[in-house]
Formats: sequence, structure tokens, C-alpha cells
Amino acid sequence: IEHGIRPLKNGIEPYAQHQRNRNMKILIIEDELPARKKLKRFIQEISVEQQQEIEIIGELDRVETAIDFLQDHHPDLIFSDIELLDGLAIEIFKVREVNCPVIFTTAYHQDWMVALEGNGIDYLLKPLSRERFEKAWLKFMKFSFHLPSADQDSPGPMSPKNQRDQENSSYDNVHQKLLQLAVVLEERLGAPS
Repeated sequence: IEHGIRPLKNGIEPYAQHQRNRNMKILIIEDELPARKKLKRFIQEISVEQQQEIEIIGELDRVETAIDFLQDHHPDLIFSDIELLDGLAIEIFKVREVNCPVIFTTAYHQDWMVALEGNGIDYLLKPLSRERFEKAWLKFMKFSFHLPSADQDSPGPMSPKNQRDQENSSYDNVHQKLLQLAVVLEERLGAPS
């Protein structure tokens, strides 16, 4: 056990402690203040538990604002409500290509199909619970293990080829942190079946 962190059950060793220097960047697109506050609290708790730098780079509540924001910002993960003040969040991802997973939040169980389109990897039903958040977070970490590496021809389903090298470098750093976070969540939730 290196640095006090045990290996994951799939045999992947956690990365060295010095790789914790880079912040993980998260964007929250949510128009309901209580849900946004709860997401921020859950993210902060994960950050403290793992001594991991997690930066919330934006809190947005409108489709148009998110479209503008994503032109210049590249988060590692997006939490997004499906129904926003000025339309459906899926419109954001039709206009802006994102190269990160999205975990959707919704008050309506029937929205799950919309949530899993494009880069959607999971959805959280409101009111949000810590247990369900942790399961979605673990899924995010496992998803991140399978992102394309720099030597692959395909840059990923929505990644522009000219951004591949820069994004892969970013994903390598995030991947290292996610492995460490996976250990704690795996211990808390038990091994997924």
C-alpha cells in the first residue's frame, strides 16, 4: 500500500500523492437554489474526505448562460438540471461540444432517457441524497478510467481533434485523482456487483 492508499480491486494502482496538485473543475448548471446548495455541499464533503482540490468553476441557471460559459471553460464534470429557467439543458450540448461527462439532476423520473443522451452518464432524482450522489460520483470515476489516451486515433465522441492532446493531459491528471477517490467510495458503498 503506497501512500496509505490500497489498490483498487480491478488491479489499478492509485497514482502517487504528488499528482494531487491539480484542481478538478466542476460546473453546476442548476436553477433551483436548494438543489445547487446541496450539490455544492456534497462536492465539498468529497473534497474534504479525500483531501482533493475540487473547484466549482461556475454556478449557472440558464441555457444561454451555460452556452456562453462553455465556450471558454472546460470542466472535468458537469452537474446539470434538465429543465432550466429558459429551456432544456440538452440544448446546451447541441450547441457546445463538451469533452466531459454530465450527471443530470431532475425532479421528474421520466427524464432519465434525456439524461443519458450524449455525455450523460447518470442522473440524480430530486430531492438529492448523499447516497445516490456517491453512486453517481463512483460511476463518474469509473467512466473516467476509459477516456481515450493520447495515442488513440479517435478523440472521443464529442472532442474536437485539435483539442485532443490538451484534453488528454487534463484527463490524465484527473484520472489520477479519481482513482484515489474511488478507493474511499468503494469502501463506503462496498464493491459494486
